[in-house]
Amino acid sequence: MADAAAAGGAATSEGPTRFIGGIDGLRAFAVLSVLFYHLEASWIPGGFVGVDVFFVISGFVVAHSVYDSGKTSFTDYFTWFYRRRLSRIMPALFAYVLVLALVGMLLLPSSPATKLIDMTGVSAIVGASNLLLLWKSNGYFVAASEFNTFTHTWSLAVEEQYYLLFPFLSYFLIVRRQALPSARMVTLGLTWALCLGSLVAAWHFTAVWQDFAFYMLPTRFWELGLGLLLRCQLDGWSGRKGLPVSASLVSPASGLALLALIASFWLVPGHGFPFPGALLPCLATAALIVSVWLFPGSIADRLLSTAPLRFVGKISYSLYLWHWGVIVMMRWTTGLESLPLKLAALAAMFALAIGSYYWIEQPLRHSRPVRSASMLRFFGAFAAIGALVGAVTVSMALLRPVVGLSATNDRLVWDPYSLPEAAAADCSVSRQETGLQGGKEIVFTPQCGRGDLPQVFITGDSHGGAYERMAFELAGKGRTEVRVISRGGCPLLDGAYLAPRPDCDGFRAAVLENVRTAARPGDVLLVAALYTPRYRDEWGVPAAPPGPGVPTTIGQGAARAIAALAPFNRLGLRIILEAPKPTLPTALFRCADAWTRINPYCDRKTDVLAAEQMLRRSKTLEMLTMAVAATPGAEIWDPFPVLCPGTTCRGYKDGKPLYFDTDHLTGYANTLLLPSFVKTIQSGSPASSRAAQDINPGKIN
Repeated sequence: MADAAAAGGAATSEGPTRFIGGIDGLRAFAVLSVLFYHLEASWIPGGFVGVDVFFVISGFVVAHSVYDSGKTSFTDYFTWFYRRRLSRIMPALFAYVLVLALVGMLLLPSSPATKLIDMTGVSAIVGASNLLLLWKSNGYFVAASEFNTFTHTWSLAVEEQYYLLFPFLSYFLIVRRQALPSARMVTLGLTWALCLGSLVAAWHFTAVWQDFAFYMLPTRFWELGLGLLLRCQLDGWSGRKGLPVSASLVSPASGLALLALIASFWLVPGHGFPFPGALLPCLATAALIVSVWLFPGSIADRLLSTAPLRFVGKISYSLYLWHWGVIVMMRWTTGLESLPLKLAALAAMFALAIGSYYWIEQPLRHSRPVRSASMLRFFGAFAAIGALVGAVTVSMALLRPVVGLSATNDRLVWDPYSLPEAAAADCSVSRQETGLQGGKEIVFTPQCGRGDLPQVFITGDSHGGAYERMAFELAGKGRTEVRVISRGGCPLLDGAYLAPRPDCDGFRAAVLENVRTAARPGDVLLVAALYTPRYRDEWGVPAAPPGPGVPTTIGQGAARAIAALAPFNRLGLRIILEAPKPTLPTALFRCADAWTRINPYCDRKTDVLAAEQMLRRSKTLEMLTMAVAATPGAEIWDPFPVLCPGTTCRGYKDGKPLYFDTDHLTGYANTLLLPSFVKTIQSGSPASSRAAQDINPGKIN
């Protein structure tokens, strides 16, 4: 992406470079397709293939840029090549990372999503953001990726990783092609093999692991390699000799190639990408490069050489960098739904891109001190600046709770995982965390334990983990050890609307073994989970309907719950099942600030009628009641009366949030619920909670 926008023009197959406007125009097509796709996907559904167009152009122009290196020593060539690449790519990238990290520190909420943003920004500095996104995100096409200001740097990372191979290939293919012809032929064969292998890998991983196919160099190398091989082939077509087509056919053929490229912006499906979806735009790009390079005046060349397209092509690298930051920050704040906001976003993108091009890209690229610096000083300076940018980015992430403007930075109110200095003035509590089968176990041990309460185990999916604050306070005030064992997406019980999760079996077995090892008869096991269907998630995506495997009757769901609880019951534990909590249609952390409340996402109410919530949870509540009735020593604890004491379930109580997103409790809600939970433990009366009063036995199947 960067160097597709970096070449200062095109050239004949030999000799000094000359300007060819069609290459700039082709870059403009690529960046504008990506820009408009990100701005409104329905306008250009396949616009993301503009990145593939950039990859082919980049492979071509970077290969051409080394033809006149004049280097014979590999060491000299290697350092010369990286000096040019660093000068071209990194200054604008450093500026982008710093500015977006600063704006994010000030305006974005403190949340798991913004932690990933910070991590992605740091990884972008070292060309590894694609690796992080593959590891941490759920794919490029998911909603969460649309709220990460550094998601788009994955393509820069792919190119930077390609540059680790390029000097070794290009040295024999291009730089020493005449002096070492046999080595050139071997390297040419190797490059073809790498491209074909990459194409096969793209085909394979698109089917079995699309995220890998999308983000990784092994499945993208063929696109960059196509541009490299095309440039090498131009040596055989010098002066248009040896061309496989007649010159008279080039103009109409180039027009067809341009139409094919434009068509690919609307025809490429996301699920078949990058293979075979990237084939058409990449091949069309290769054909257009040949046309504008060797046949000035062809239909495609005339269209692509218009002044507006050439200008957009010149600033395309900066435009690619800054357009995404503008879009994402508007998604977080004002929203981007209306046409006026989209037009404002366009204006901001181009203003930032033009400023970046003229004030950062060009001055540093042509700076005499930069060009005349010794290699040691040059690379040392870039390493030091990169380290400084990374350190500043990390520092701003850490400073967000201190200097950020978002209300969510009040961690003790919002964050259920932020712990006060002590749960009780006279009793400190230690916290120890270990991994457990894809989840984690957190043990809170009071330093002044007296055993006022039995040992408590809290287990479940992320909603079990979100009771960390309550567990900490319970350990300190109850003077007893409390363990929180959780894994996101893995409840101990499936609920009445959830399908079985075989991938959670290992975690559930580990929970049982952990409890069997540490628990004593009479200890308490709290089983928590998200049982009530969401309205939508924090990104505005509506909840998916239940999939196959969901119990068809409440009785079937209860039977599964009884079977899951039986091993714990045999250990002599008091089993407390958390009744379904209310859920909200709006994630409070996204709408907590003045600059976010105008976002259309925040138009949805944060208050819901209690009767509606009762209805939404009724099926699971009946299932849990049946399970309790069949499990000696089991009971239900219902947070509902505390969270929703009136006729309306509200997101805030006394001006403080009860929920962080649409369904996970805040730290404040944890503290609010602690007395109710302690009372349930102390009562020791099975099914003593108010939940039983909500049940209509006639509905039980």
